[in-house]
Amino acid sequence: MAKILVISTHPDDETLGMGGTLLKKRDGGDVLYWMIVTSAHGPSWDEKMIHLKEDEITAVAHAYGFQKTFRLGYPAASLNGNHRNDLIASMRNVMDEVKPEAVFLMFGRDIHTDHQLAFECAMVVTKPFRCPELKRIFCYETLSSTEMAPPLPGNSFVPNAYCDISNYLEEKIRILALYQSETQQFPMPRCSESVRALARFRGGSVGVPYAESFMVLREML
Repeated sequence: MAKILVISTHPDDETLGMGGTLLKKRDGGDVLYWMIVTSAHGPSWDEKMIHLKEDEITAVAHAYGFQKTFRLGYPAASLNGNHRNDLIASMRNVMDEVKPEAVFLMFGRDIHTDHQLAFECAMVVTKPFRCPELKRIFCYETLSSTEMAPPLPGNSFVPNAYCDISNYLEEKIRILALYQSETQQFPMPRCSESVRALARFRGGSVGVPYAESFMVLREML
């Protein structure tokens, strides 16, 4: 049994990127924790939408069976350098409380600038001498952010680890549907058809029907 912390810059990152893996880890007896970096806020979102998003988080947390959800509450779509030091401190507090053995987080070269800053801060917090119990760090890919990065050196998500989610894909898609405010219609990226297509493609890379893929940033053997 391991303690696993998944970091989402925005709610739905975790499901798009590794929903099947979370379900498989849960069923395998691992203890799951969820860190959500940002929250919807006014005036960008009205009160009705903010409440809807709060309800979505509650439903998704229950679906995965997270031991605890940490909501850092930084402004969604507005993270910037002014938040850096405070965000590092907030992330460090979570790491000190959970002491995870594995961390999963967004790819650092995603097109979304919120993802970029959250990734950079997470890398500061997860230095080996600060959290010696942390043995593994992985990046997941987030449809609508990872694949949208411009084709420049270093921007490509190149997986080197995979999880067979063939038995969990349908449940992952059902959980994604809980995000009523975020899911899209075909052929947009955050729709069930796109999620299924990516899982099929990643599965074909390793000879299973459906898979999720990751980049290993650090692993202590």
